[in-house]
Amino acid sequence: MGWARWRRQSIVLSVGLVLLCALCMVSGLLLKQSPPHAILGGTLAGAWLGGMAFGSFEVVAPGAILRWRRRVNEGAPDYAVGLGTFFDRHVLRGGAADSRVAKARTRTLGIVVILVLTLECALFGLIFALAGWL
Repeated sequence: MGWARWRRQSIVLSVGLVLLCALCMVSGLLLKQSPPHAILGGTLAGAWLGGMAFGSFEVVAPGAILRWRRRVNEGAPDYAVGLGTFFDRHVLRGGAADSRVAKARTRTLGIVVILVLTLECALFGLIFALAGWL
């Protein structure tokens, strides 16, 4: 049961990200961008939106993220268990998944994800503007 749940959630998240990137690519083409720019911009915009959504969810509902990660890691295959134990060791730090410390660390992780993605978007925008691609 656990392996099937882990695989299903992995597939759903991957397909959702690909669809989001495809939607951003199509919108770039509809805005009369050249195909290479629409593909590159759509991929970056889709990945940015997906990361911002997940980071925002970590900030707004850290308890739900902690419970979701615990459920997913229960049936994870061997190669994914290492990531789950790394997360448990550094975020939970021996406390319960619903403790205030774990929620605060998850919320901090979400804020860091949002800040890094925002800075990355600004950096790529600056690089593209300087290169004359926009």
